[in-house]
Amino acid sequence: MKRRSDDLDKWIAILSKLAQCEDGSSDDQKLGISFYAIRSSAVSDYHKLTEILNDMEDRGFIQIIEDDKKQLEAQEISIKRYKITIKGMKTLFEILIPARDALRKLDY
Repeated sequence: MKRRSDDLDKWIAILSKLAQCEDGSSDDQKLGISFYAIRSSAVSDYHKLTEILNDMEDRGFIQIIEDDKKQLEAQEISIKRYKITIKGMKTLFEILIPARDALRKLDY
C-alpha cells in the first residue's frame, strides 16, 4: 500500500506542476505553460518518472508539446515539454487528490 501511495504522490506532484502557470498561478487562459524538463542525470528515479509520464500521456492526461534532443558532452539529452489536458485536470482534482487524502486517513 505504501508503494501505491508513493506512486499516487508522484502522479499528483507532476499533474499539479503542469496545472500551474509559469508564474505559479492557475489562470485558466495560461494553463499548461509550466513544464517538466527531464534529463537522466538530474532525476534520481529517471526510469520511474518516464514510466509515469508515458502512462499519463497514453491515458490522455498530458500531451507532449515539444521534444528536443541535444548532444552535450557525448551524452544525448532529451528535453520534453508537457501540457496538462482537461481530462488530466479533472482526474487530478476529482480523483487523485481525494484518493490521496483518503489513503492518508487510513495511515493515521
